[in-house]
Amino acid sequence: MSVITSDLTRRRFGFGLAAAGLGAALAACSTEEASSAPDIVGRVPFGYSQNSVEIPRDPQRVVSIQGRADLEFGLLAGYTMVASGASFLPNEPVGVQFGSLVPTELPRLGLGDGTDVDYEQLLGLEPDLILVPSYGYEVDWYGNDRLRQIAPVAPISDNFIGWREDLTAQLATLGRPGVGPELFADYNASVASIRSELSGALSGKRVAMAAAGETDLFIQQNGIQVSTAMDVGLVVPHYDPTADGGLQIAQENFDRLQDIDVMILQVNDGSGQVPDLGPTWNLLPFVQAGRVHVIDGRFNQGFVVTATNYLSQIRTAAGLIA
Repeated sequence: MSVITSDLTRRRFGFGLAAAGLGAALAACSTEEASSAPDIVGRVPFGYSQNSVEIPRDPQRVVSIQGRADLEFGLLAGYTMVASGASFLPNEPVGVQFGSLVPTELPRLGLGDGTDVDYEQLLGLEPDLILVPSYGYEVDWYGNDRLRQIAPVAPISDNFIGWREDLTAQLATLGRPGVGPELFADYNASVASIRSELSGALSGKRVAMAAAGETDLFIQQNGIQVSTAMDVGLVVPHYDPTADGGLQIAQENFDRLQDIDVMILQVNDGSGQVPDLGPTWNLLPFVQAGRVHVIDGRFNQGFVVTATNYLSQIRTAAGLIA
């Protein structure tokens, strides 16, 4: 599965089978829950977005599968995280984007091509709760049945209503402490600073947030990057709060982007370089002017920490206009 395409078609845009030995180990568990999972008295209903599950009230060994919104939620909920996937940051420490919130040297869960979970490793971690992004849960990227054989699974939403509302509502549903107000205060202060510093440069400027495919682009129409850009005063012409996924634009239609002033482009090959997407791409005014800021996939899903981190990327991109 292409991580770029799947990620951008995500929310609403195969797995290799585990070895025979792992299958036998999993078969020893109940198909409904791991034998070591808490009994029903120790569980709490967790229903949000399109999903409704029961999970432990007070889990002690939590694993997040993707390492973005799911890991951030676990950290903000105060869970004890014992491992996480991190396919979008293969060469950096797990959870590096979350700074001091992350346990030192948090183990990396193997994900193969980005969705091929190392179930044997996961089983050995003995989790009592597994966190996954809700869109991955809904399209079964990670093998929901396999995961549930190991531990209860909680799908985490970050773009059902909006990242602020989603975070607050899900924490409240689980009876977890609310996020410290200082985190939201930091975000709001950064927004105010950027608006004040770059108000003239940003006034009326049109930004597109996209991910690069091999020959096409996937334009984000909603989500954390879009809402954050709008918070600082940028115009997002492709904004559509009802869109179910991103807008795919083929090379022959790149001229639809003629009026874009700057693009923040997700490139997942680790190069950090603007890709050559063909002659039509190279003729776009913002490309010729060097107004393409490259990021990786760490900023595409998350909550308040991710939004605050993304503001620094917006500041850099805005500097290409100023």
